[in-house]
Amino acid sequence: MSQVFKQQLDDLLEKAPETIGVSIRGINTPFSYGWNEDEPLSTASTMKLMVLGALLEKCQQGEENLERFISYQEGERVGGSGILLDLTPGLTLTVKDAAVLMIVLSDNTATNMCIDLCGGVDAVNRHIGRLQIQNCSINRKLGENSEDPAKRNLSDTSARGFVDYLLAVREGKALNPAFTEIFFDILRKQRYKDMFGRYLPLEDYFEEEASGYPVLMNKTGFMLGVRTDAGILRLPDGREYAYAVMINEEKDETYAVTNKGAELIGLVGKMFYDAIADSAIGSESIKTE
Repeated sequence: MSQVFKQQLDDLLEKAPETIGVSIRGINTPFSYGWNEDEPLSTASTMKLMVLGALLEKCQQGEENLERFISYQEGERVGGSGILLDLTPGLTLTVKDAAVLMIVLSDNTATNMCIDLCGGVDAVNRHIGRLQIQNCSINRKLGENSEDPAKRNLSDTSARGFVDYLLAVREGKALNPAFTEIFFDILRKQRYKDMFGRYLPLEDYFEEEASGYPVLMNKTGFMLGVRTDAGILRLPDGREYAYAVMINEEKDETYAVTNKGAELIGLVGKMFYDAIADSAIGSESIKTE
């Protein structure tokens, strides 16, 4: 079964015209799959999950407080995704509120606020560096322009880099149990499920009714030519898998729900879920270069 899944997914990715990186790894099972997983690619907003981890680490260290009230100011307004852009400057919210907006609605203004709360871009990268994650970093705040070619993209991270980071958090290497729980609780509330989760039988509207359904704790990213999704999929039987699927050079330049890159990531998610849901593949290890 594992070789059938591997061949089917290899064929799908081989035929795709885009640059694609895929990394999937079992957390409590030795399952592993990789495709171009070490090439750093543009991440769009998926990098926000690393900002979340850095902010929670700072709170854990007592240098910030999730319940502290802060104020959203006119000068912090950034275009693109989110809701703060449309709200009145001077609005008061907590540090945790900003973190939730950053992940759940992919709010760009809230993201920059969170980066500042961390101590800046370098502080976020130091957080990642302490975990010894390779090919995983952010380059700048949202809305900033840079003449440095290395900072053209918001972040350049490999699919393996995202998975390594998620595993470090899940395994308690980044945060203590309480903050690890907060990290994944916020990711679970993320609203954009049209990529890896597009064809999965998720029940996220009421968490209390989600028993018996797979749970997706993830962060997506999208911009012209880029579609990315990284997170952890938990099955009802307790098996968990960290994944990252990244598409660059996507030819479909729409933001519609029918975007071809988003649909392709959805197909990867469906093929993977169909393979592990009712078979022994979830306890096997496969690998492709």
